This record gives sequence, C-alpha cells and structure tokens, in this order.
Amino acid sequence: TPWRLVRTLLRREGPWGLVWRAVKRLGYCRAWWFVRQVDQPWHAALPAGFTLRILQPGDLEAYQRFRPGTQAQDYLGYLSQGHRGYAVWTRSGIAAATWVGRDRVMSRTLGQALAFEPDEWYLFDAYTRPEYRGRRLQAAILTAILRDAISARQRRLLLLIEPHNRPSLASRLRCGFERAGWVRQIRLGPWRWTFIRGPDRQPHPRCPAGGAGQEAPRRPG
Repeated sequence: TPWRLVRTLLRREGPWGLVWRAVKRLGYCRAWWFVRQVDQPWHAALPAGFTLRILQPGDLEAYQRFRPGTQAQDYLGYLSQGHRGYAVWTRSGIAAATWVGRDRVMSRTLGQALAFEPDEWYLFDAYTRPEYRGRRLQAAILTAILRDAISARQRRLLLLIEPHNRPSLASRLRCGFERAGWVRQIRLGPWRWTFIRGPDRQPHPRCPAGGAGQEAPRRPG
C-alpha cells in the first residue's frame, strides 16, 4: 500500500529522502559520483549457503522473480550490450545482484547515456532482497568484480548514488568507494540541462548530447 511504502522510505532514507524524491518528480535531480581504484586491497568472503556467478540469458525467469516487472527484452538487452550481471544465489533463487557496464551506459537516474574510458567500469542497479540484507552479499560481489577488473587491466570503478539513498551510501563507503564529483540535472518539458563534475574534476564521464547511446533496461517495478 502507499502508506507502507512511505513508512519504508522514511525508515531507510529519512524525511529528506521523501523530499528529494518529490523534487525529482518536479524536474530536478542530483547524484554523487563515487570512485574506487581496483588496486586497493579488498576481500569479503561469500557466506555459507550462497554461490556467486555471472548472469546468463537462461537466468531470465530467475531474474524476473528477483526483480518483478523486468521485461525479457530489457534483461536480454543488458547482456547484448556487453553488460555483465554478478548475482548471488541461494537454493530458492537470486538473493543479490549488481550490473557492470562499459564504454557507454544508459543512466536511469539521468535518463541519458554516460560514456566511460576504456579502463573504467560503471556499477549500477545493485539490489539485495530485504531478507538477505546485512549478510554482506554486495561486498562479496564487489570482491568478484575487482578480481575480474584486475584481470581485464581496468583502472577504477565508478557509480552514481542519489544523496537520499543512505543505505547505498553507507554500503559503498564501507567498501572503499570515495565521493569524487556530482551530477545535477534540470528538466523542463522536453528540455534537459545536465551538469557533470566528474572524478577528474572536469565534465567526465561525458554525457552525449541529447542522451544518445545504447538503451538499457528500465528499473523493474
């Protein structure tokens, strides 16, 4: 119910979370860049009873149970664009997942594409089912991502978090990410103005004009 959703948001994000969600619907959006160098030491073991593997096309139905509302073309679109989904599984299905994008990724926060350097990976759409939160599943996923990033000779990981998302902020800070810039966007009807101050203290990653770029799945639900 709507009131249950409001109570959940208040508990997770506080009153300012509701305020910023309302402001975003009116046309103003802001988010922070976070960055982590891949050569920084990190290890988090996967708890007993869980397994971790990369999502495949055949995992579509399991992912739809994990994120109800996901359309088949959206999920398969992720994979066809070269994005990689890291998922933690239990016997009953997926417990947590994070997607990793390269080159150019459609940001749902901004509604337009972001371009990245060849040695950068962008983390997005991280989610853990409520009953498994507090088990450090996302920390274990990050361990796998960093291992693969080092093998692929990547330099750093980046992600965007909206300031009201306090659980994600706390989780990523514990995992060694550092705040490194911001994004602000104003929307007025068909017009959009996006201002980016990236981790290098310049407008980077780039935001292609008009949001041109590959389409990515919509947020489930």
